[in-house]
Amino acid sequence: GTHMFTSRVRFLNDGVLPITYLLLLGEMYVPDNADPINDMYLSPVRAPLHVLAKFPCTRIHVGSVDPLVDDSRRFTTLLKFANQHNDVKLLEWEGVSHAYLQCPTFLLPQARFSCELSVQWLSQMLDVKVVNPESFKYDYDKREKGLKDATDDLAFLRSRM
Repeated sequence: GTHMFTSRVRFLNDGVLPITYLLLLGEMYVPDNADPINDMYLSPVRAPLHVLAKFPCTRIHVGSVDPLVDDSRRFTTLLKFANQHNDVKLLEWEGVSHAYLQCPTFLLPQARFSCELSVQWLSQMLDVKVVNPESFKYDYDKREKGLKDATDDLAFLRSRM
């Protein structure tokens, strides 16, 4: 659905990445002479389309209540817009916040699914065989069901043109 506020505002009290921590990280990471709003090295969302068109096959995992979910959606949309032949997928978990991959899988099974799916994706991209695929818990032939197509963010694309 459409929201009036960005995910950073909607989820500013996130338990893992609250806005105060995000701002502190920005102060420590961003050089004094940088332009934090437009620097593509700080956020690939700001990269020009000709740079994004050269990106390789890309896979993104994010939770739907992560303060950075909008950035993930925008980046996915921009990669597809910059090169319609680019193989880009966004896996968005409903109700999951930032850094969910660090959660024990008995608390959050999505963490295991995402890790196993990353192994599958990387093995396909690098054309290498997975060792012990029988240890996987999930059926990856059906994985496409969990992937969200984020190409419907036309308002964001119009703002970039």
